[in-house]
Amino acid sequence: GKCFRQYPKQMTSEELLKVEKMVQLPENKGKTMTTIFYDSLRKGLFYCGRTTFFKYAKEFGYVKIKKKKKKQHKIGLRATRAFEWLHVDITDVQTQTDGIQKVAFVKDNYSKALLHYKSIPKNAGSIFIRELLEETFYKFGLLNTKLPINILSDGGSENKGALLEWINQIIAPPIVTKITANSDEFPFSNSMSESTHSIYKTEYMKR
Repeated sequence: GKCFRQYPKQMTSEELLKVEKMVQLPENKGKTMTTIFYDSLRKGLFYCGRTTFFKYAKEFGYVKIKKKKKKQHKIGLRATRAFEWLHVDITDVQTQTDGIQKVAFVKDNYSKALLHYKSIPKNAGSIFIRELLEETFYKFGLLNTKLPINILSDGGSENKGALLEWINQIIAPPIVTKITANSDEFPFSNSMSESTHSIYKTEYMKR
């Protein structure tokens, strides 16, 4: 009753009722005003500027539900010696002739040295990661070391199966342990692997 249509671009009472309905719909609870606005435009319910819609939405009691904050994990860890922590992870690389290539790296936490890498032009499973680490252990003679070795990866299926079978059957001086990052038992991330992917794609591939 406060607003009277005085010029062509002014919203009508019917349009304002539709704005109120969209704001108060249960399925729109928690959505941003921008999302509700463009959804309404696509449905042809009303036509107005976004700022105008925002003002009326607030008048009709729009309340954005605050999202729960995600649990913050510690960024990373620092090894005290070489080969104490080995990071492994896979990334997708788009090639010019062969489509998507799966590329995996093994990196030493202490020295930040890239120990080994391997690629495959198809889905990379646990056998692929097992072969990557087997070659790494052979290359540096890690089965002859006496100090424990921790292999850190994410929780993907490629880091289980054949890889865990290989680790469990190792009978050698070092105790080899497979650890999953960002888990309840290990709150650190696998950020060193992610940084390796970033360096590979931004500095090497893009030169």
